[in-house]
Amino acid sequence: MRRFSVPYVLLVLLATPVPSLCAERPLAEQAYAGLLCRDHAETGGMLIGWVMPGPLKGKTFKSPFINRGDIILAVNGKPMGKKAFDELLGRSKPGDAIELRVRLTKGQDDTSLPSPGKGGEEKTLKVVLASKAEWSGPIAFRRPFVVPPSGGLLDAKEPTPLEKFLDPLIEQHRLREPLDRLKKYLADTQTEDFGANSLSRVAAGFCRPTRLPELQKLITDPLGKVPGDPREVFLRAAENLDLAPPPLGPAADLSDPAKAIAWMKARLAEATKLREQAFARIPAKRQMTLAKDLHDILDYAAAEHYLMSHPDPARIVAALRASMDVDHQALLNAAATLAGVLRPGKGFVVRPSGRIGEERAEARTPSRPPRKLRGIVEGDILAAEESDGRWIVIGGFGPNRYDLSKVDVVIDPGGDDAYHYSSDERRPIQVVVDFAGNDRYDGGPASATLGVSILVDVQGNDRYEGKARSCGVGVMGVGILADLGGNDAYAGTTWSLGAGVYGVGAILDLDGSDTYIAEYLSEGVGGPRGFGLILDAGGNDLYRANGPKGSAYDTPAVFASFSQGMGYGFRMYDSGGIGVLADLGGDDRYEAGEFAQGGAYYWALGILYDRSGNDLYYGNRYGQGFGCHQAIGILADDAGDDTYWAMCAACQGAAWDIAVGLLIDRGGNDSYQAEGLAQGSAAMQAIGWLIDLDGADRYIARGGAVHGCSSGNSYHYAETGCFSWSLLLDAGGGADFYSSGRPNGATLAPGEPNPKKPEDSPLHGLFIDTSEDLRGCFDKLSMTEGSRAAVSKKGHAD
Repeated sequence: MRRFSVPYVLLVLLATPVPSLCAERPLAEQAYAGLLCRDHAETGGMLIGWVMPGPLKGKTFKSPFINRGDIILAVNGKPMGKKAFDELLGRSKPGDAIELRVRLTKGQDDTSLPSPGKGGEEKTLKVVLASKAEWSGPIAFRRPFVVPPSGGLLDAKEPTPLEKFLDPLIEQHRLREPLDRLKKYLADTQTEDFGANSLSRVAAGFCRPTRLPELQKLITDPLGKVPGDPREVFLRAAENLDLAPPPLGPAADLSDPAKAIAWMKARLAEATKLREQAFARIPAKRQMTLAKDLHDILDYAAAEHYLMSHPDPARIVAALRASMDVDHQALLNAAATLAGVLRPGKGFVVRPSGRIGEERAEARTPSRPPRKLRGIVEGDILAAEESDGRWIVIGGFGPNRYDLSKVDVVIDPGGDDAYHYSSDERRPIQVVVDFAGNDRYDGGPASATLGVSILVDVQGNDRYEGKARSCGVGVMGVGILADLGGNDAYAGTTWSLGAGVYGVGAILDLDGSDTYIAEYLSEGVGGPRGFGLILDAGGNDLYRANGPKGSAYDTPAVFASFSQGMGYGFRMYDSGGIGVLADLGGDDRYEAGEFAQGGAYYWALGILYDRSGNDLYYGNRYGQGFGCHQAIGILADDAGDDTYWAMCAACQGAAWDIAVGLLIDRGGNDSYQAEGLAQGSAAMQAIGWLIDLDGADRYIARGGAVHGCSSGNSYHYAETGCFSWSLLLDAGGGADFYSSGRPNGATLAPGEPNPKKPEDSPLHGLFIDTSEDLRGCFDKLSMTEGSRAAVSKKGHAD
C-alpha cells in the first residue's frame, strides 16, 4: 500500500482555474488537466506530484505519459510556474489543447514530497483539456459553509473556560500571532474545500479547533439518551448529517400476530413511499447498477486506499456524484418511520399460549410455513402474510431458521433462531424483531444499500457475523442493529460494525459484556456524508481491529485498521463523515493497528468516547486521538485509571498536515506510552493536544516531538509561513512523570527556530503541568440558553 504522507493542499490542482477567473463559471465549463504540481525553482517550471484520471489517464502517481517527480519545463512553448498556469487554465475551456514540454526524471513515487530523479529525457505532450465536472467528485462542487446549530460552539463571542486559561500563557510566550495565523489557515482551508457532502460539524472543528472538547461533548453527551429510548439514534444521526429531526414513528404494537402484521403493513407502506422519494432523481435501472458501483468503491478503497488508481475511474466518480442526487432527508425519514420497533409498546412478554404481548388475543397454534415459504422459513410459525410482494412472518416459540434474502419482516417471539442470507440480494426495506433466545445472524445482518434495514434483538446471548458491510451498515441507506440485552459477539471484515457511507450505520448494544471483532474500516466509521456509530451502554467489552490487512507503511508484524471511531473521506474526491465509538461503562479493551481509536482522514471527524471504567487502549501509528491530512480525531475518556499504549508515531493527541488531534482524559491515574510525534505533538501546519485533568500520571515517549513540542512544517510553510501548535496540559496536581524530563508545576514553550531551514523548525508548543483544578472547564458546553434549546429540540411522536 502507498504511504499516506503525501500532502494535498501544498500541491495545486492544475485543472482548477484561479477562483477570480472562474467563480461564476459552472464546473462543466471549467478546464481540467488532472495534474497536481508545485513550483520548481531550479527550472522555473513545475514539479509533478499527482497524475489524476482524465486526459493523461493518471493512476495517482503514474500515467502512460508522465509520472510523479517529472518536471514541466514549458507550456505552449513558454516557461511557466503554477500561478501563470492557473491563469492560463482560467482562460481555457474544455476541448482546448495545450502543449507541455516535460523532462522525464524517473523520480521515486513513494516520498512525502515529490522530488525529481536523475533522468533527463525530454518530450512534448499535447493535452486536450477535459471538463472538470466529468472528472470531479462531490468535494469539487463547492458551496458556502453555513455555521451549524452547535449551541454556541462557533458563534459564542465569550471564550470558553479553557481558552481563558490558555490565553495569558499564550501571551506570556508570545504565541498569539503565530497561533492565530495557524487557526485562520485551518479555517480558510476548510471553507475553501467545503463541498457538496461536507458536514458542518466537521467544519466547526476546523473553524474553532480550541473548542474540540465542546464539540466532542456536543456529539457524545446526547448519546446517553439512547439507552432510555433507542429511537433517539435517528435524532442523533440527523444532527450530525445536517438534517432536520425526522418524525419518529409510534411505538410498535406487536401485542399479537394480527396487530403486529397490521402495524408493520402500515409502516412499510409509508417507508416505501419515502424511500422512493429519496431516490426519485435516480432511475430504477441506474439504482441497480449504482448499488454494485458503491460496493465496488468500498471494496477498492479497503484494498487499495486511493480511488484514483481504480481501473475504471469514470464509473467510480459518477457513482460518487450520484450521492448528490439523493434526498438524504427522505431516506432518514423512511427509516424513522419504523423507529417504533426500537421502543415497543408495553407488554413485551413472551407467552407460550401463542401470544406475544399481555393483551388478550386469540390463541394461535403454531403451524408449518405456507408452501411459498418452504425452504425459506424453517420451523413452526404463528402467522405469515404476503402484501404488495412483501412477506411478513411471525415466528414460533421454538427454533426457527429464516432466509432474509427473501423475507421482508420477521417478528420472532422466542427460541434459539438462525438468520442467514442465501444470496447477495437484500430487501429494499427489512425489519427483524427477535424477543428471546440465543440467536445467530449470518451473512451481514442489518446492512442496507439504497434502502433500510433494522434489526432488534431483545434478549439472549447472540452472535452477529458477516464479511464486508456487515452488522449495522448503511451505504446510501440506513442500517440499525439494536441488541437490548445479553453478552453478544459481533464480527465483520471491512466497512462493518457501525459504518455509514452516504447514510447511517449503527450498532446499539444496551447491556452485557460484548466482543467486537473486525478487520479494516470498521467499528464506528463515518465515510462520506455518513454517520457510523457503535454505542455500547455497559459491560466489560473487547473491541479488536488488528489484522489481517498489512501495514500501510509495510512495517513487519503491524496491521492497518482505520477503525474504532474513525472518520474517513475519499481523498481528492469526497469529504468524509463522522464516525463514533461510544462506550458508556465497564472496563474495556481496545485493540487496533494503524489509524485507529478516535481519528480521521480527509475532511472527516472520528471520536472514540469512553465514559467510565479502567480501560486499555492498544494501537499503532496514527492512533488514540489523531487527525491526518485535513481531518479531526478525538479520544475522550471521562473516568478510570486508564492505560494508553501506542507504537511508532503520531499518537495520543497528534496531528499531521492541516489536521487536529485531541486526547482528553478527564479523571484517574493514567499511563501513556508512545514513541515520536506523540502525547501532544503536531507537524505540517496542524494542532495536536493531550489534556489530562486529574490524577498522578505517567508519560513515556521518545524523541523531541513529544510532550508539547512540535515537529517540522515543510509542507505548507513556503506559502503560509505557518507552523504547528502542540500542547500537553496536565492539571489537578498529582505526582506526574515525564520521560522527557519535564518538571511538575512548570509551563514551558518547547521548540527552537531552525534559522537554516525555518520550515523544519519544531514550532510552536506549550507544556503545562499545573495543580489547578480545571475539570470545571469541561463539565458543560459553552451554550447560550437559546442555542441550548435549539440543540435539544426533539422530533418524537410517542
